[in-house]
Amino acid sequence: MNIIKNIKDEIDYSMNNLDVKKIETIKNLIKEQQNNIFITGIGKCETLVIHFANLLKSISYKAFHISIQNSSHGDIGCVHKDDLVIIFSKSGNTKEVIDFLEIIKLKKVKTLSITCSQNGIINKLSDYYFTLPLQNEINIGIENIPNNSCAIMMIFINIITKMVENIELDMY
Repeated sequence: MNIIKNIKDEIDYSMNNLDVKKIETIKNLIKEQQNNIFITGIGKCETLVIHFANLLKSISYKAFHISIQNSSHGDIGCVHKDDLVIIFSKSGNTKEVIDFLEIIKLKKVKTLSITCSQNGIINKLSDYYFTLPLQNEINIGIENIPNNSCAIMMIFINIITKMVENIELDMY
């Protein structure tokens, strides 16, 4: 089937082109974080970041999903100077994400953006950024549905979670 081959080829491409040194930096950033980790995204990314926050909580990190939509209505008040904010965005150019990042930077927190585009505006606004290698979404039918990008983000989330795992089974 063309769809399965397309997904397999995209995942192979992404895994073969990950920047391992930058992944180590992200691992250290999370492992060294003493305070809260807030993770956010909008659209399809929001589902992924909720999962990421829950995974990190399950291995003893103070990790929370923060809604971009609700942040401007007061939720941003829970983010403090020594926290880390991780932002997921396929393009890195979504207006709501850019607006959120510009506001969160006023709080002088560390920021990390995860995108599938080197040219994402949020990469330039963040303290740290990581670009996931992505060639194309499934190129059969509607081509702008974020399917391969979501798959790559989920794999990346699983890689990072395993790398920062620092808990024994009896504590889990």
